[in-house]
Amino acid sequence: NRLLNNNSLYDDLKNQIEVSPFFPTTKSKNIAFKILEDITNEGYFEGDENLIAKEMGVKVEEIEKIRKRFAYLEPVGVGAKEMKEAFLFQLENIDISDKLYSLAKQIIENFEYIENYQDEPLFKDVLH
Repeated sequence: NRLLNNNSLYDDLKNQIEVSPFFPTTKSKNIAFKILEDITNEGYFEGDENLIAKEMGVKVEEIEKIRKRFAYLEPVGVGAKEMKEAFLFQLENIDISDKLYSLAKQIIENFEYIENYQDEPLFKDVLH
């Protein structure tokens, strides 16, 4: 368990899972706790969803569905597999216009080509 070095984050996430409406059943909580075991100190998920699915006796899609609910936990971005997904998790948690959301999502998904978006009228707003 990689998070044991950082008990406060681990305990905080564990407590959030226990009371969160996003993990309403014992099964969803147990899957979330299993996912939590593979969260690094940086907050990224580095586990093997196929292995967890096999261990828990569920389909891999179920593991993925539960992992994506981590987007609603604090700190925002925890449980993501990499930086882009962490940004997308964060994007879901801010209140912005549909136009701004759409451009922000596009920029995140194509982050390696961010310079291609510099002439967009909302570019500076998206960066903010």
